[in-house]
Amino acid sequence: MNFESEQEQQWIEAYVNGTLDADAFGAFEEHLRTNSGARERLRRYLRLDAQLRAKAADVSPLIEAWRPNQLEAKPATRWRSTWLPVALAASIAVLATLWLWPQKIPISGMAKSESEETTMQGYAVVRRVLQPEWAEGETARRSGDLLAEGKLRLQSGLIQIDFFCGATVVVQGPAELDITSAWGATCVSGHLRAVVPPAARGFRILTAQGEVEDLGTEFALSVQPGASQVQVLEGKVIVHPSKGAAREVLGGDALQLKPDGLKATLSDQAPASAGLSEIRSGDAERERREFAQWEEHSRKLRRDPRLIAYYPMAAEDWTDTALHDRSLHADGSKPCDAILLGFANRLPGRFDAKKSALDVKRPDARARVQIPGEFSAFTFATWVRIDSLSRLYNALFMGDNYNTGEPHWQIREDGKLMLSVMVDDTKEPMKPGDRGLHRLYYSPPFWQDSMSGKWLHLASTYDPGRREVAHFLNGVELSREQIPDKFHIATLRIGAAEIGSWGLPFKANDAQFAVRNLNGRMDELAIFNAALTATEIKALHAAGTPTEE
Repeated sequence: MNFESEQEQQWIEAYVNGTLDADAFGAFEEHLRTNSGARERLRRYLRLDAQLRAKAADVSPLIEAWRPNQLEAKPATRWRSTWLPVALAASIAVLATLWLWPQKIPISGMAKSESEETTMQGYAVVRRVLQPEWAEGETARRSGDLLAEGKLRLQSGLIQIDFFCGATVVVQGPAELDITSAWGATCVSGHLRAVVPPAARGFRILTAQGEVEDLGTEFALSVQPGASQVQVLEGKVIVHPSKGAAREVLGGDALQLKPDGLKATLSDQAPASAGLSEIRSGDAERERREFAQWEEHSRKLRRDPRLIAYYPMAAEDWTDTALHDRSLHADGSKPCDAILLGFANRLPGRFDAKKSALDVKRPDARARVQIPGEFSAFTFATWVRIDSLSRLYNALFMGDNYNTGEPHWQIREDGKLMLSVMVDDTKEPMKPGDRGLHRLYYSPPFWQDSMSGKWLHLASTYDPGRREVAHFLNGVELSREQIPDKFHIATLRIGAAEIGSWGLPFKANDAQFAVRNLNGRMDELAIFNAALTATEIKALHAAGTPTEE
């Protein structure tokens, strides 16, 4: 099992062994609270512990047969000498299991069950935002953000919220909305329009003057100081005033809610509020504008003389079997097109139908490249939409055999970006199961489950000249680390490699391969023979961002 650090391994082993003292327990608890990867490694360790314990009865006769007194009483045989290491290994495993199974110390905030599920909080999700201006101090919301209980204060623009009960609400700023449950919210001020299908009947919007209960319809609501107006666009609602009897309102009718009760109003005086068609139209226009901005950026980028390879993944960059490298090689060398094999599919990218992305979710997906030459530095930059980090290591760009000078760029299961370059493949490995002399450079964990399905811009630089490695998320630097003298290498290579997977690790004649394919999509991959500055990487992110703002 791979631990994040020696300290983490000591904590977990001491916890399972029941030898964790109070001070260490406090530090361990804080480590688990802030590190989802550590929680998963503890769960795996406990599962392994339980599985070994469950198997103890299966091997107990073998242990009994190989006790020292019985070994002395019986002459050694070839059969016995063959099985002795197996028996001893089984004995050690069983004894270790028995030793490592005391009463467990409860960890605050963790379920006692070893099958603890990942949980998230939310009553609704932000589906779209259009030119939003948020109130001072308000957290900016983006498409895909979960909304739990709390207020949204929008100065201007539109936000579409899909409640988990099935209702959809479009809020138009200036407005203040207080999410209260999956079945309702309080509109403090502003305009909104709600679409409530049959599955969401009973959805409610509360105001200071009363409550609107929807019975499967579409209605518009405007809340202003001292009064609220509701207009039923289709179907019917029940309006519950703060004072007086409730009233059913049918499609085409409108009511005013006042502190002293209800008052009929003409439908043409009812609130005007943007709905789904308006926000979809505005969203499409924003997407067209941003795609045009990206196209201009892409045309300029492919002329950058520092490019080693560039895969924009626009519509014209694909054939059934290849993904084209669009870098304009100053030395006149041929493009390094990627060959698509297996189920390396083409799916919608950052701008939906206008843009494509490489789907590498299946382990047999292959996008293989051959990049000759020697290089003095590396920058890897790509857009990814990750469904989950379901592998121990999740590939982004991997050199086949990991020979001297070749890179491995990937994400660890705990959400850390990883970049490494083989320094000397002839050296003895530093630990069992490893290969050659190399060093892994990690970012802090960046991944959260709420990022699933969102487009993220990832970049990493390897700079032998400055002797440093840096990692970036969405144009923001995550970390920067020095390259120790022992691991310095000046001449870099790529050779045969794969995008989003690693199907030919070390031996060409070995059918076994590590399952490291990225569970998601990759859109626009650029590889540079240079370590781009933080300013340049920020500009890469900004030029290709589907802002949703």
